Amino acid sequence: MNGPTLGKPVAYGLALSFALLSILLYVLWRDHEARLAAAERRVAAIAMGSDRLLTLQMRNLERAMVGIAIDSSKLSEHVPEEARRLRREMVEGVDSRHAELREVALVDEAGIDLDGDSGQVDVAWARDPANRIDMKGLRIGPPVREVDGEWVAPLAMPALIDHSGRRGWVLADLRLTALADLASGLDTGPKGVTNVMHHRGKMLARAPLDGHSIGEDLSNAAVFSELLPVAAHGPGDLVSPLDGVRRLVAYRSLERYPLVVTVGVSRAEVLGTWYGFAAAAALVCMIYALGWMLLLRTLLNANRRQALLLGELGASRETLLEAQAISGLGSYNLDLESNWVEFSAEARAIYAFTAEDNPLTLQTCIDRIHPDDREATVEAHQRHIREDSFPDTPYRVQRPDGSVRSVVARGRIVRADGRRIMVGTIHDITELADTHRRLQEAESQYRLLFEQNPLPFWVFHRETFQLLEANEAAVAQYGYTLEEFRQLTLFDIRPPEDVEEARRVASEGRPENRRGRVWRHVTKDGRVLQVAIHSADIVFRGEPARLVLSMDVSRQHQDEAELRLLRRAIESTENGIAVVDAREDEMPLVYVNAAFEKITGYSEAESLGRNCRFLQGSDRYQAGLDAVRTAIHGNYENQSLLRNYRKNGEMFYNQLSISPVRDDNGQLTHFVGVLNDVSDRQRYEAQLAYQATHDELTGLLNRTALLAGLERLIAAAGDSTVTLLYLDINNFKLINDSLGHEVGDEVLRIIAKRLRTALGDADRIGRMGSNEFLLVLARPDADELITRVLAVLAEPIEALSTLHYLSLNAGVARFPDHGRSPDLLFKKAGLATHEAKRRGHNQRVEYTTEFERAVTDRQHLVSRLHEAMEREEFELHFQPLFNTLREEPIGLEALIRWRHPDRGLVPPGEFIPVCEDSGLIVPLGRWVLREACRHHRKLVEAGWAHLTIAVNVSAMQFLSGELEHDVPALLREFKVPPGILELELTESLVMENPESVITVMRELRQHGVLLSIDDFGTGYSSMAYLHRLPVDKLKIDRSFVSRVENDGHNAAICESILALARSFDLKVIAEGVETQGQLGWLRSKGCDEVQGYLLARPLPFLETVAALDRRNAEPISHGK
Repeated sequence: MNGPTLGKPVAYGLALSFALLSILLYVLWRDHEARLAAAERRVAAIAMGSDRLLTLQMRNLERAMVGIAIDSSKLSEHVPEEARRLRREMVEGVDSRHAELREVALVDEAGIDLDGDSGQVDVAWARDPANRIDMKGLRIGPPVREVDGEWVAPLAMPALIDHSGRRGWVLADLRLTALADLASGLDTGPKGVTNVMHHRGKMLARAPLDGHSIGEDLSNAAVFSELLPVAAHGPGDLVSPLDGVRRLVAYRSLERYPLVVTVGVSRAEVLGTWYGFAAAAALVCMIYALGWMLLLRTLLNANRRQALLLGELGASRETLLEAQAISGLGSYNLDLESNWVEFSAEARAIYAFTAEDNPLTLQTCIDRIHPDDREATVEAHQRHIREDSFPDTPYRVQRPDGSVRSVVARGRIVRADGRRIMVGTIHDITELADTHRRLQEAESQYRLLFEQNPLPFWVFHRETFQLLEANEAAVAQYGYTLEEFRQLTLFDIRPPEDVEEARRVASEGRPENRRGRVWRHVTKDGRVLQVAIHSADIVFRGEPARLVLSMDVSRQHQDEAELRLLRRAIESTENGIAVVDAREDEMPLVYVNAAFEKITGYSEAESLGRNCRFLQGSDRYQAGLDAVRTAIHGNYENQSLLRNYRKNGEMFYNQLSISPVRDDNGQLTHFVGVLNDVSDRQRYEAQLAYQATHDELTGLLNRTALLAGLERLIAAAGDSTVTLLYLDINNFKLINDSLGHEVGDEVLRIIAKRLRTALGDADRIGRMGSNEFLLVLARPDADELITRVLAVLAEPIEALSTLHYLSLNAGVARFPDHGRSPDLLFKKAGLATHEAKRRGHNQRVEYTTEFERAVTDRQHLVSRLHEAMEREEFELHFQPLFNTLREEPIGLEALIRWRHPDRGLVPPGEFIPVCEDSGLIVPLGRWVLREACRHHRKLVEAGWAHLTIAVNVSAMQFLSGELEHDVPALLREFKVPPGILELELTESLVMENPESVITVMRELRQHGVLLSIDDFGTGYSSMAYLHRLPVDKLKIDRSFVSRVENDGHNAAICESILALARSFDLKVIAEGVETQGQLGWLRSKGCDEVQGYLLARPLPFLETVAALDRRNAEPISHGK
C-alpha cells in the first residue's frame, strides 16, 4: 500500500534534484570561466600599463642621452676651448637629475672616451642586434653586477658627438632598482609577480623584490620558447621556473626596446574563493541528497518509527536528565504572569533547593543570587524580557551553606495555553571559571615576570617574523611605543646590510646561533646598538614564536674600542711615554713606547729596569732636574725642560711632564712621564720673530712692519718726497672660489716676486690685505717706477697650469704734499684707490682734495636719501616681460625711481650705488619688495593675476639675514600665490658667497619664490656651483644682446648661455631687446623670454596696465 503512495513524490523529488544539480554545475562552470577571464583581462591591463610606463621611462632616458650628444656637439662647435669642462659638468648635471643612471660617458665609435678621462671601453655589445630594436634607437645590454654589488643594465645611444659629424656613443648604466621601483607599485596579489626581462632572457627586475632572481637566465622558459615566437604579446597559463607557482600570465615585448614585461597572478588566488564556493555547493548537494534519503527512509518507516519513538521518549528523558547531571546543565520553566518557577533536578541541585523550598518563585531564586551580582542580574533579566532578546547571562549563586557556584543562564519565551512561559537552561561553570581564574593568575605572573623585567625581552613569530609582544624595557631600549613595536618585523630593527644574515639565522632554528651572538640593531631615532642575543622557542597565543633577550652591549664595545684606541694612541703618538714603578727605590722603567725608543735611540730592552737618569749622562746639574726631584718627593705633577742625550751622544731638549698614578686606595704606585723633543724651539722662535713682521704667504712686510718702517723713513726724509703706491687686485676672490686657494696663493706669490724684481731692495713692499699691496718709494723717479710696476703686473700670470690676466687699481699719495704721518698717508692712498675702482678697472689715480669733497657730497646725498625715504619720494615703475614666441606679456619687472621735488626723476645710477655703500639699500629693498607684493593685488583686480613680478635684490639685502623672514611674511600679508614673486640676483653676488647664497635660495624656494641670475655672463661663474644653484632662470645681459644678429662674439656668448641653460633645465630671458633683428635672432635660437624698449618701456603702474590692456586688444603679429 505504501509503494504507489510514495512513488510519485519520489519521482518528482528526483527530477527536481537533477534539475537543481544541473543548474548548480552550470553556475559553477560559468563562475570559474568568468574569474579566469577577469584575471586574464586584469593582468593584460597591468602588462599594457607596465609596457607604457617602462617605454616612457626608457624614452626619457633616451632623450636625456640624445640631449647630452646634442649639447656636446654644440659645445665643441661654439666654445671648443671650454667644451671639455662644460661637457663634464653637463654630464654631472644629468647624473644629479637622473638618479637611475650612473657612469654617463661620451665615447667615439671605438669606445675611446671623448675627453680622455676613462680610456677605452668595450662597445661591441652595443652593435649586437639582440640588444636593440631600431638601428637608431637605444641599446640595452644584459644585466651586469658591479663591484659594489649593484645590478645595472648597460645603455648605449648612437649619436653625432661633435659638430664635425663624428659618430659615437652616449653610454650609461641603468640602475635596475629603478625598474624594480616601477614594478613594485603594481597590485598583483600576494603571490603575483611583475618581471622585466631582456630579450636574451635575462631577468632585470622582479616585484615583489627578489634580489636572488636578478640576472637569472630564463631563455628556456615558456615565455621565450613558446609564447614570444608566436606573438609579441598575449596571455599564458604557466608554472614559474623560479618559485614553482602556477600563474595566469600576460606578456608584452616592448616595441622600441629589447625588453619584455610579464605580469602574473596566482591561479590559486584567482580561484581561491571559487574553490570555497564549489566546496559549499558540493556540501549543499550532499546535504540535499542526504535529506532526501532521510526523508525517504522516514516515509517508508513512518509507522514503525512512530512506535519506536514513543517507546524511546521515556528513555530519552532519562538520558537527558543524566546528561544534564553529568554536564552540570539544568533546565527551568518560569511563568511570567504568576512568577512560579519549575526547576529540573539538576537546576535544584545547583541552587541547593530542597522539598522544603517548594513551591519555587522568581523571588526565591533571586534570593539565592550572590549579593554582588543580584542587582545587575535582575536588571538584565527585566531588560531581556522587554527587548525579547536573551543572550547568555553569567552570575554567581550563593547556597545556604555559603558555597558559591558560577552559572550561565539562557532562555527564551514561548506561549502555552495563552500564557507566556520562559524556558531555558542553567549551566554550572564553576570548575571552568576556576580553571579560567587559575589561567589568569598564571598569565598575570608571567606578565609580571615579562613586562616588569628590567631586562629587554620581546617575542616574534617564527614563520612571519612579525614582532608580537615586548616588555617596557625593550620598548624603552628601541624608542618605540608598544603599538609601534607590534607593527614591526624582526628585520625592521636591523640595518639593511644585516637583514639577509638575520633572515638566514632566524630561519635555521639552531640554538647555538641565537645565544650570546652580538648583532647590530637600529632604534627608532636611527641609533645603532650592539646587542647580545639570547633566545628560546616558545608557543605564544597558539602560534610558533621565539622569546628574545636583547642585551645592549654598546657601551661595553665602546669601552673596549676606547681601550684599544688608547693603546694605539699611546703606541702611535709622537711623544715618548715612560712609566716608572714608584714603589721601588730606584724607580725603574716598566714601560716605554715606540716614540721613546725613536727619540732616545734606546730600545725597550735597553731601557726597562733602569732609572731614567741614564738619559742625563754626566749632565746632572740642571735646574729642571731639581724641579723634577722635588715633584717626585712631593708626589705631584711637574713640567720641566731638561737636556737629555740620545744613545749616539747627541743632546736634545726634552720638555718632560710627569704625573703621579695612584691605586683605588690612593696609594702612589707609578709615575707617567711624557717626553717631548723641543730641540727645534730656538729655530721656531726665530721664525716667529720673522713672521711677526712679514706676510707668511708672500714673504713681504706686513702692515705693522711696513707702517713702522714708513714712520722711520719719514722722520729721516726731511723735505724729500716719499711716494706711496696702493694696489688693489680686482675680483681676486673669484679665483679662490672658482679655482681654489692653492691657485690664488700661487698668484699672490708670483705678484710678490714680480714686485721685488721690479723694485729691488731699496724700496719697501708690503701686503696689506688679501689682495692689497703697498709700495713705499723714496726716490725721485717714483712715477717711472710706478709705470714699470703696473706694466709688469699687467702681464699674464701662469699659476698651477692656469693663465690669469689681472685687473688692478692703483692709488698714489705723497709725503709731504698729502700728509706727514704714516696713517694719514695710508688713508689718502686708500681714498685714491677707492676713486680708481669707482672709475673702472686698471685705473691709476693720485690723491686730490676733491676726494674729500666727494666724500662730503656723498654724505649729504646719504642724508637726502634718508629724507626721501621718510617723505615717500620713491616710486615703482614696471617694465613688462614677454614670451618670445608669441610676444605675450608674462610678467613685470619692478624698477625703483626717485621723484626729487626739484630735479624730477633721478636716474637709479645716481643713488643706488650710494645706497649700497651706506647700507640704505636694505630698508630701500624691503620697501621695494613690499610695494611689489602690494601691486600684485592691483594686478589681480585689473585682470592680470597671472603676471609674475620680478624684483632686483642687492647683495647686502640678500645676505642681511632679513630676506628669508621678510619674504614669507609679505607673501602671506598680500596673499601672493607661489610662482608669482621672482627675485633677481647678480652673478657676482652668487659667486662671491656661493654657500651662504645657496642656503638662503633654498629656503626662499620653499615658499614658492622664483629665482633668476641677472646680467648672466658678465661675471665669472663656476660650473661647480652653477649646477647646485636652485634657480629658475638666467638673464642675458644687454651688452651681449646688443648687435647679437651681426656680432659673432656676442652671438657665440648668447648661444653658449642658451645651451648651458638647457643642460640645467633653466629658462632664459634676454634684456635690452631694442630691434626686430635682435628679437628674431633670439626667437630662432629658442630664447624663452625677452624684455626691452622694442616691446615696452618702464612706466608707472597705471600706465603699464593700460598699455597691457591695449596690447591685449590688438591682434598678435610675430616678428613685426
